[in-house]
Amino acid sequence: MPPGVVTCRNVARRLQGAASRLEGSLRLVTSRAIEARAVTAGVENYWPGGLEKLGLGYAALATRNPGLVYCSVSAYGHTGPDSAQAGFGLIAEAKSGAMAMVGVRGEAAPLFRIALAEMSTGIHGVAAVCAALFGRVQSGRGQHIDMALYGCMVSMHDNAVQCYTLSTAERSQRRPVTICPTRRCTACSLAVTATS
Repeated sequence: MPPGVVTCRNVARRLQGAASRLEGSLRLVTSRAIEARAVTAGVENYWPGGLEKLGLGYAALATRNPGLVYCSVSAYGHTGPDSAQAGFGLIAEAKSGAMAMVGVRGEAAPLFRIALAEMSTGIHGVAAVCAALFGRVQSGRGQHIDMALYGCMVSMHDNAVQCYTLSTAERSQRRPVTICPTRRCTACSLAVTATS
């Protein structure tokens, strides 16, 4: 057997051993913190079902700490037809249609160059955790919040979906959807908008 293959197998064995030790440590630390009620709210972004396999899902932890607020962040959420699919911000931005709404007609959709899906989901997640903590003051119970990057991107469409579905004109991508007419100057970096 070539030396490279043997080295690769040895590295893989070491990594598997390190991963199992890390899982055990994660279970121990999390279990003790939850039982001591030291953790009142938490955010996780593992693959849906990943922490349940380790015994660290919401259902398992909430039995030990009923006031726990547990926010899960994933590409498509923990329920629904796409929940088992992997994904990240760029995929959510493209699949939601947000990338198709910007740029120049006839050209490839441009990248946003910012982590728009992640930032939007983070903002929605903070608001949801705050609301859950406020609700816990009234009820004494925590809750599981399921945040999806894709869902947060779709929520940003504002009136674009309505304009598209209700329009009788030719439907094409990258048509600006605004309440007032907007024109872009091709000679310079200037956008002119007129309102009544």
